[in-house]
Amino acid sequence: MSKRPPDLADFRKPPVIEVVLGIQFRTKEPVNALHLGSYWQSIQGSFPKYRVVPPLPGFAEDLSKPPFLAEPSIEFGTGVPPLPRYWFLDESETKLIQLQTNWFLHNWRKVTGAEEYPRFEAISTEFFDRWRQFADFCATHNLGKPQAELAEVTYVNHIMKGSCWAEMADLSNVFSFLSEIKDSLLQKSLEAVSYDMCFRIPEDKGRLRVSILPAIRARDRDLGLRMNLTVRGPIKDQTEDAFAEWFGVARWWIVKAFELLTTKKAHDHWERISP
Repeated sequence: MSKRPPDLADFRKPPVIEVVLGIQFRTKEPVNALHLGSYWQSIQGSFPKYRVVPPLPGFAEDLSKPPFLAEPSIEFGTGVPPLPRYWFLDESETKLIQLQTNWFLHNWRKVTGAEEYPRFEAISTEFFDRWRQFADFCATHNLGKPQAELAEVTYVNHIMKGSCWAEMADLSNVFSFLSEIKDSLLQKSLEAVSYDMCFRIPEDKGRLRVSILPAIRARDRDLGLRMNLTVRGPIKDQTEDAFAEWFGVARWWIVKAFELLTTKKAHDHWERISP
């Protein structure tokens, strides 16, 4: 298991509710419905539940062009409809593998709200173990070794009303980029926040996208803010060391952006412990 970089902020009670690591891939022979079913059988002991959901679109993070914050949509043509995406869930439903013909993702998430965040190091270790198993599965079924085209890390945070804020006017105490309107007419009149930002990661590693939106928590219908931080980038080197390095850089940018975009007052609420 890798060690946490010493320069990253850490919190005893972080607001993170979900972490996703994924790889968009291609295989020499296409993955079909029979393969998806066979793969589930191979992991069913650990992931006994499943759901069928719409497929994810394909992404191409073209760093030679300006970023577009809007997510791509799936276009349905007149040919064979795309296969769905499968969720394979463990008994608690806090861990799941998402698989479709060109995406492999591993999620950790809160379900009841009482689950303790296991930290990125543990999540990434399990992700790489599962990715190796999937690569072996592809080889066994004559699909060819899956070739990574693009990788993703996403952190989802719920910053709930009644935690470090009570009214929308308090959000300048949560988000550092709102500090300029603190104690102003705009702060007192604030009714909603919807924010999108995009940052280019050096050495063409990819882009970090940050979005902040009002949200209703599904399990109790409480009001909050959903802060998503996602890094996507192209994968050229197929070695495991290169994968690990890319995911480490992506995680570093996400945590550093979260630290810089939120305030000390919010950090105190989440019980910042380092650095």
